Amino acid sequence: FDAVKTAFRLTGSAFRKRRMTYEQMWRARFATLYHDYGFTKQLPNNEPIGAQKAVVDLGQLGLSGDDLEEIHPGILDTALVRHPDESLDTFHQDPKTLIGRYVCDSDLANVGRRDHLVMNERYRLEQNANLPLGQHLSHEENVRRYFRFLQGHRWHTADAQELFGKQKQRNLKKVQKMVNQLT
Repeated sequence: FDAVKTAFRLTGSAFRKRRMTYEQMWRARFATLYHDYGFTKQLPNNEPIGAQKAVVDLGQLGLSGDDLEEIHPGILDTALVRHPDESLDTFHQDPKTLIGRYVCDSDLANVGRRDHLVMNERYRLEQNANLPLGQHLSHEENVRRYFRFLQGHRWHTADAQELFGKQKQRNLKKVQKMVNQLT
């Protein structure tokens, strides 16, 4: 629930600063609740599963069509796509909606936290649990991939940049040192 807690923090800040309406704040929070639901079902292309689950569940709870029309694409926006800088050989998120920008920043806020290495190792272990034994990612390769990912990552909202930007830059330098020690 780290992403959900972060979504409450980011969207609360955005609402107070008039960067989003009250309704948008809650839509982003609901979208964050569901954005990783599909991850429990399959790894690649799991966002449509979470988006559909949100529409069904939240529709049954009485959310309006307008709410659902913002929540659904906000969840789809969290999909990882190939980074445009091919030299990085990594992925990034490219949200097209306001809700999606806040969900994406909440989803990846761990890159701007002090415990980012712990969270990244958890992610590696989750990934490895879903891969055949011969395809497991080693700690060393994970550090290299994570460094490329951090290089290509960007915040999508001013609120995330304000809250996590400086720590992310410190984290990037720390991971770069780790990569240099591997070679």
